[in-house]
Formats: sequence, structure tokens, C-alpha cells
Amino acid sequence: MRTNSTATEVENTISYGYALKMFLGWAILYMGTLIGFIELIRRNVI
Repeated sequence: MRTNSTATEVENTISYGYALKMFLGWAILYMGTLIGFIELIRRNVI
């Protein structure tokens, strides 16, 4: 019983960490694209 509960806890921690990494990765990628796009527009306008 005890080993089973620990395995489940570890599994949940891993999936949560993976989801967090995915979210952070996409957020950074999105922000980078947004900033690059804004810089491109500013250079073309000015």
C-alpha cells in the first residue's frame, strides 16, 4: 500500500513538472515571437 502511494505521488510530480516546463517553454517562445514581430513593425514604420 505504501509503495503504491509513493509511486503515484512521484508520477504526479513528474507530470506536473513536465507540464510546467512545457508551459514555460511555450510562454518564452510566444513572448520572443511577439517581441520580434513588434521590433520588425517598428523598424518598417520608422
